[in-house]
Amino acid sequence: MSEKTTEEDNAPFDKFELISAIVLGLGALGGAWAGYQAGLWGGNQATAYAEAANMMSEASGIFTEASSAGLDASMIGNRDADIDLQTKRLLFEADHSEDPELKKRNIYTAKYLYIDQLSEEAQRHLGLPKQDDFEKLTDAELIAANQKNLDEKYFDEIYKDAESEYDRAEVKQKEARKKFFEGQVANYNGDLLELTAVLYTVCLFLAGIGLVFKTNIKWGFLVMASLGLVGSTVHLSRNPWTSVEAPKFEEDSKPIDSSSTASASASASAAPK
Repeated sequence: MSEKTTEEDNAPFDKFELISAIVLGLGALGGAWAGYQAGLWGGNQATAYAEAANMMSEASGIFTEASSAGLDASMIGNRDADIDLQTKRLLFEADHSEDPELKKRNIYTAKYLYIDQLSEEAQRHLGLPKQDDFEKLTDAELIAANQKNLDEKYFDEIYKDAESEYDRAEVKQKEARKKFFEGQVANYNGDLLELTAVLYTVCLFLAGIGLVFKTNIKWGFLVMASLGLVGSTVHLSRNPWTSVEAPKFEEDSKPIDSSSTASASASASAAPK
């Protein structure tokens, strides 16, 4: 036992083994770091894809609300336009009729349609005063309103909320596409770093094979391993790195509107069964 120990102590210093050990150590560290970074990018990819899916789902919900608002606005606009047309027809008949009873009846009906049937937006656009009783509407106010039309400005006003919701949905969709692209970038970076880890593994293989040979061919393997180590390190340094970030809980900043909730509940209870 002591003779073997003496022989090992007296053995000449082997530069090849030292260089091989350094190459193996650096290759192992580089490959481990590349694998760690690839894993982080994979997590970023999954997070970005999940957030993009949530955003797209939210955008879909907003689009549904916008479509519903647009349908309501269309129904209101068509109804107001029909009422305005009926009123103009009644007043035209009253103006060209010699029957006093017909004139009185048509004017009475026209006042009713304008005050009790038109939407507030249409009344405001036609310049009608706010009246609780349509009989209080004067003939002059009726004629002045009749001379106006429900033009493009009126329809822009009733479609305003729907257009706003459509714009908000488009913004959310753009955010979702941007987040999805971030996931694609993370996937690409992770693939590059996985390739770097493979290159380091090849370096370890070449350096390990070199230790097996006892002839000068081992230096060839060591040179290839060293060149591979340098190339892998350059490849690693040129790839983007990321870091670990602790998750943060984000509460919904929008408070629940109790008045709208109560209104919705009242509307639901009042709806016909």
